[in-house]
Amino acid sequence: MIVISFVAEWNGKIIPFTKGCSIYMCSAKGEALLIRKVHILNESPLKPGKMALEILQFVAILFDTLPKEAEAFLQNPEALVRPIMKLYKFCMEPFVVYLLAYYIRLWSFVAQGLTMVLSVLYNIFKWFM
Repeated sequence: MIVISFVAEWNGKIIPFTKGCSIYMCSAKGEALLIRKVHILNESPLKPGKMALEILQFVAILFDTLPKEAEAFLQNPEALVRPIMKLYKFCMEPFVVYLLAYYIRLWSFVAQGLTMVLSVLYNIFKWFM
């Protein structure tokens, strides 16, 4: 395995988001060295920044404060979502279904109206041509 790190520079200054690393998986075939697989990892332009570190620090403090709950969460992370899903099904789902039905019906009427307007315009243009 060969690892090469790289960065692009201009006039001695590093160009942002040009850092990266290339990993080459090689195998020998006689005296020749053949590249079997290449992974190129580039620096991400999206950085989590300070807020992500603060969230991770909060989670670490929370895990230290509540070790039993943290252990249970790490064993079954879906358990945290279950109460939220129950709350959604009880409070939100009935309204969301009706809102979606209304939304679909509204756009159906809009589509019918546009079809009628375009049909009238087509017939007017056809009459004058």
